[in-house]
Amino acid sequence: MKEAFGMREEVVPHVDAFLVLADTFSAGREAFARLRLLSLRHRVPLIGLGTSHVKQSALLAHEVDWRELGLQAGELADETIAGRALPVVLPPRRTNVIYDSRSAAALKIPLPRSLRESATDLAVKEKEEAEAAERKTGG
Repeated sequence: MKEAFGMREEVVPHVDAFLVLADTFSAGREAFARLRLLSLRHRVPLIGLGTSHVKQSALLAHEVDWRELGLQAGELADETIAGRALPVVLPPRRTNVIYDSRSAAALKIPLPRSLRESATDLAVKEKEEAEAAERKTGG
């Protein structure tokens, strides 16, 4: 771990973003924590794997709808059993981009309008959920 982050001071000024990969190294807690600190300290966006990373200060994540992916896998299994399997790997049918406008503000990164219009802002979503819960409890 130390070797991987040893050259960070020389490398970070040349980095446009940190991308968390779905592997045991970069998606691990310690590596993610170090990337998060580097991201905030040097104002370099961190792109995570899902909502949990965005909740931990990643600027954004492109996540798979896992329920939909499971349904798609079942359909592919049915096709394979019926002898009609496709000889290609299909991308997930449904994905979602989630971002946090608070992280963008902390990093002083303006977000393109196209992103704001097509993706989910975690800050807005959390506020709406809190207001809905408050209305439900009568508070």
